[in-house]
Amino acid sequence: MRHLINSDEINDVRTNIIETVLRLYQKFNGAGCETHLTYERYELHFVPKRGLWIDGCADKVFTKDDRYASISLGQGIRSYEQVPYEWLRSLLVH
Repeated sequence: MRHLINSDEINDVRTNIIETVLRLYQKFNGAGCETHLTYERYELHFVPKRGLWIDGCADKVFTKDDRYASISLGQGIRSYEQVPYEWLRSLLVH
């Protein structure tokens, strides 16, 4: 039987994903270099003055700067499995 998650759990997941993406934006923006990384079917792109986005996710993942209000996380993102969450977290420590 599949575990159903409630709206509070979904909000927590989305908040954690958003915070991770914003931290990645800050990291890559601080380095100031255009960056393109691939992991399995996912592609992370950072282009200065354009933003950071991740292709291959269940829905849109994009931010143009490091403000919480600027991130676009599609409503289709409802679990960690719909983005390469562990890979994104690992990028923060390297």
